[in-house]
Amino acid sequence: MSDAAPIGDGIFQIPVPITDNPLGHTLVYAMESPGGLVLVDAGWDDENAWNGLTTGLEAIGHSISDVEGVVLTHFHPDHVGLCGRVREASGAWIAMHEADYSQFEGMTAPRDEQWLEWQRVNMRAAGAPEEDIEAWKKVDLRAPTGPDSAPDRVLVDGETVALTGRELRAVFTPGHTPGHVCFHLPESDIMFTGDHVL
Repeated sequence: MSDAAPIGDGIFQIPVPITDNPLGHTLVYAMESPGGLVLVDAGWDDENAWNGLTTGLEAIGHSISDVEGVVLTHFHPDHVGLCGRVREASGAWIAMHEADYSQFEGMTAPRDEQWLEWQRVNMRAAGAPEEDIEAWKKVDLRAPTGPDSAPDRVLVDGETVALTGRELRAVFTPGHTPGHVCFHLPESDIMFTGDHVL
């Protein structure tokens, strides 16, 4: 059973689990578009998340094959991880702001012990407790998402994406990442903020 729910004005919220993470889930939003559905973000890349996304879409009367496109608020893996699987299942396009698009290659690059040590040095400099730094010794060095999740559309500030009977406008909100974007529905004055307000 899914916790997917309508939030009004033809917008559906789908909580997509982040396995073994205190945050619990990423919120994915689905809206009808001329070619099916447009999603705001996609969720973490694992089977638990994939099941959450697909059962969430089924709960609102759709399937993964209905997804026309995914607009991404930013490049972090809890937001982009499932993009490759969504594209494979539906042929969807993936869109991200130009300033984060340039960061994507680094996020999908192979990791090694040198990368892990750099993370620990940064954590220590930021004042992280030693027990948190020690926990990083157990981090999976595989990249959190693969190059198959790479966007194939680049967004700029003010660009619009066609939905059914309305448009979704990209609002450049750098900070959480260099190319973080919020998405605004002007007709209903709804804003999808990703992690801008963290």
